[in-house]
Order: sequence, then structure tokens, then C-alpha cells
Amino acid sequence: LVLVFVVYNRRREAHIKYPGPDDDVRENIINYDDEGGGEDDMTAFDITPLQIPINGPHPEMDPSKLAFSMLVPGQELNVGTFIEDHKKRADSDPNAPPFDDLRNYAYEGGGSTAGSLSSLASDHINEILVS
Repeated sequence: LVLVFVVYNRRREAHIKYPGPDDDVRENIINYDDEGGGEDDMTAFDITPLQIPINGPHPEMDPSKLAFSMLVPGQELNVGTFIEDHKKRADSDPNAPPFDDLRNYAYEGGGSTAGSLSSLASDHINEILVS
């Protein structure tokens, strides 16, 4: 009788199958093996800026980029030229992500049952509610 009971219980437990950890879909389970940083991380990491050259500066560093970092203490910095140079450098950088974008929102019409959020219309509504 005990043997029949044990076989029956083992057979009943065999039908209950729990999903594996890869098949478990819940919002609070996070896979930390992901690489990258999201949509803006489209290129691999470039280590060349971290490399220290043996024979002086890199050939791609032209003197115009070093002009403001090597000022003599008696010289004045022309802020307009400094900003313009950095703006041109940022505009011509092919690796800069496009932070500007155009967003189109659909017009849903004026048939909304919600009231206006405009402060101009709120005075009119307050007059109606008070009277």
C-alpha cells in the first residue's frame, strides 16, 4: 500500500513542470549580461584617445586644436574664437549622435471631454463655478 502511494505521488509531481530560468518572463527579472549602453551606443569603444604616444603627440592632433591649451600667461583668450572653433568641431564630428530630432504628434481634434489646461480659460471656468 505504501509503494502504491509513493508511485502515485511521484507520478503526480512529474506532471508539474516549472519553466527554466531562461523561459521565466517577469518584469522584475533583469539579465545583466547585456552589452552596450542603449540606442546611442552604436559603435565599438575606441581606445586610441587613451593611448600614450612614445614620440610626442599623435599626427592627427594639429596645432590649431592645441592653440588654446598652450596660452602664455600674458595672453588673453578670445572667447568668441574659442566658441566658434568648438562649434565647428562639434558640427563636423561624424560620431556625434543626433540630439536634435523632429517629433510629429497627431492632432486628435477638438472633441475632447477634458477641459482646457490653458490659464486663459481657467478664469472663465472659475467665474462659472463661483456663480
